[in-house]
Amino acid sequence: MSEIHKDLTLLGKAVQGTIGADQLESFPAPNVNLVKFETHEVTSFCPVTNQPDLYTVVIEYTPAEKCVESKSLKLYLNSFRNDGIFGESLADRICTDLHKALDPRGIRVTTIQQIRGGLQMTAVSVRGVLV
Repeated sequence: MSEIHKDLTLLGKAVQGTIGADQLESFPAPNVNLVKFETHEVTSFCPVTNQPDLYTVVIEYTPAEKCVESKSLKLYLNSFRNDGIFGESLADRICTDLHKALDPRGIRVTTIQQIRGGLQMTAVSVRGVLV
């Protein structure tokens, strides 16, 4: 592993379970304008009914000094499967945690809840300005 990535502890290693926001790993940002992640596999459960919720999550950010390492992001997103949280709060929590970990120029997190009861809910949380 190169000297730049020597601080990454999760990449290339077996990991049991999930990780918290304080374990999001990063590396020095290259000269890119926008980084985008999209997954259709984020789950949590309704804090009122305890029914499972399935989300598409889209994360877009303009890096300043750091980029999030994707394996740590995946494990972090998997951690929500045990949380009772509304989709609007999920978008805000992910945005807040990534903003704290990366301090990007701008970040937007979109959560799209799978249709339940004929309704589809989309929530967007933004900090700063995206390029």
